[in-house]
Amino acid sequence: MTEERTRSVADIIEFLSKFEETKSHLFVSQREFLLAVRSVIDIIVRAVESRRAEPDPIAQILVIGRSIVDYLIAKIPPAHEAVSRAAKLEALRSVLGMLEREEVELQNRLPSDEVELRIEAVRAIKRMVEKEIETASKPPNERVKKVEIE
Repeated sequence: MTEERTRSVADIIEFLSKFEETKSHLFVSQREFLLAVRSVIDIIVRAVESRRAEPDPIAQILVIGRSIVDYLIAKIPPAHEAVSRAAKLEALRSVLGMLEREEVELQNRLPSDEVELRIEAVRAIKRMVEKEIETASKPPNERVKKVEIE
């Protein structure tokens, strides 16, 4: 029964690491799509501005749209950041699994003061790793960048 549970926990951890990898690919594709939209907007703005001497309302609206796209691009984390965060989470989950196995092994030993101290130490380290996993799972603090609208 314990072996089956350990296997299912390992399967969940593997699924979560694959999910992080997929999420990083989605970030990359979102970023690329928004960069393409921004390029198209730039081409249209240049074409509209080259036709008229005075400012065109359509060009002004497109410039606002470009500012919004730039804002959205700034919100998406760079690919290397998402990938390194996924690798960190995978490593932390692996360490957590190892600590859980160590705790079970220690609990199966004959009780003694030394074993109790080791169990306490493993639990303290486990709590630290769990907090680090929780922190690493959250997106990094987002910096608010100034969006200029002309």
